[in-house]
Amino acid sequence: MNKQSQIVTLRSPEIINRESADWLAKMDGDNMDQAEKLALKNWLNESPEHAIALKNHMSMWDDMTEVLNDSGESFMAEATNPEYFSWLRNVFSPKPVMLAMSCMFLLILSGVLIVSPWSARNVETAFYLTNVGVQQSYQLSDGSTALLNTDSRIEIEFSDGQRIVRLQQGEAMFDVAHDKDRPFIVYAAGSAVRAVGTEFVVRLASENILVTVTEGTVELSQRENMAKSNEEKSSSVAVKPEPMLLHQGEQAEYVVENATFVAKQINETQINEQLSWLDGQLVFKEERLENVIKEINRYLDTDILILSPKLKDIPISGRFQIGETEALLEAIEITFDIDVDMSNNQIYLSKYSNE
Repeated sequence: MNKQSQIVTLRSPEIINRESADWLAKMDGDNMDQAEKLALKNWLNESPEHAIALKNHMSMWDDMTEVLNDSGESFMAEATNPEYFSWLRNVFSPKPVMLAMSCMFLLILSGVLIVSPWSARNVETAFYLTNVGVQQSYQLSDGSTALLNTDSRIEIEFSDGQRIVRLQQGEAMFDVAHDKDRPFIVYAAGSAVRAVGTEFVVRLASENILVTVTEGTVELSQRENMAKSNEEKSSSVAVKPEPMLLHQGEQAEYVVENATFVAKQINETQINEQLSWLDGQLVFKEERLENVIKEINRYLDTDILILSPKLKDIPISGRFQIGETEALLEAIEITFDIDVDMSNNQIYLSKYSNE
């Protein structure tokens, strides 16, 4: 059997259509606050399918305008007649009636009202997140565990036939409960990580992702809709990469720019160093100061900036407790004769001698 065929899309069309109809209703209400506008912007940026669904609904809305105007006025004329349901007079106005009819029509067209395995009663959705500098473990409804690193966010969508998780930002470790009838799939940056019962870490860095398997086996593949999108943008992407199996102690990176999987040849010690955050620590071995600072900044509300270019290549080795930034900066300052200046809610590193 082709394993790629088992990979399912992240969100069903029914759910996307329902969300699109909800957003259209809010937009028509003309009373969206800044938080709702930002939420709409984030929703549109999450997936190309979201923008397409909303555009289609808006197009249907435009086509319906004239019909709805006539039917809405007619309905209101009858509803406000004292001889017919006089109690509606203080409840309805033309705009809400038209809005309700429009939303109902859109929902019927999108199939949301049709009872199916994807109906709302059979789908569980939830969001989990951590703030900067915080790590939190969450128990999912299927018995799996998601441990979120600093400044991370996931969305889950569990149904009777599948368990979908989307890593929207940051890094997370998943300890997957075994369920042969419901594959556990994590989506991030156009890639899909599929497991039935295993333990692995997914890190989203820029648009690339890094997958590390600590137990069991996972399948790393490219999302079907992402492959089609790449082919449309560039004729150079002729064939999507074959799914890659990763076993315990193995690591791979999915590079979005050229849609390729790159196996990372690292040993157990290196994996333990990279995943030291699971124990509340950061471990570095002969790592460039620039990379060390970039990693530390993930756990800080205050950015550390390197002002002197020559400092970036200084090799750093050590084990640091997450949250003990002052101790780290003090060690760097004393060991490498570096000036640490804190001002304007930022930390600047430079050489004492003016370069």
